Amino acid sequence: MPSTTLQGTLPHHYFFGFRRSELDELFDQLESPAEGELVGIYPGALFAIKLIDSIPFVRRVLYWILDTFLIPWTGKRFDGESGANVWFTGSGRFTFGEYDIVQAPGTDIPLRLNYDVDQNWGLLRPIRGEVKKVSDCDYLARMLYQTKKRTYTVAYFTLRQGS
Repeated sequence: MPSTTLQGTLPHHYFFGFRRSELDELFDQLESPAEGELVGIYPGALFAIKLIDSIPFVRRVLYWILDTFLIPWTGKRFDGESGANVWFTGSGRFTFGEYDIVQAPGTDIPLRLNYDVDQNWGLLRPIRGEVKKVSDCDYLARMLYQTKKRTYTVAYFTLRQGS
């Protein structure tokens, strides 16, 4: 299947109206970022949360609310082979939730974020992330939760370079 990369910068709330099945299909078609492409702080928008997605008539409103000060997560910081979640401000001053970055250059495998690192509490360690490129400065990512038997997609989020 050919990969999909959009041109230009997407509107901030571009994906808020998508259903999970549409996001899953799009995510599978996107390219992975090039090795070392993500460096610095990337503001994010959280949406397509598992429970909220089952209420389509209020989905957009709830995602808009999640994109306000009510949710202190503001994005991610990428530092080569590791990174962290950014909280409260876009400066990257406050971080929590460290991860290792795992990449398989030249493959369809997404850039992976592995939270199973010593710096994290036990509750965070089963979390995984996957990131794919949507456009020159926009990325679609998903948060996964790994159990012994299965991996669940908990939410989707976007990351934007240079916002």
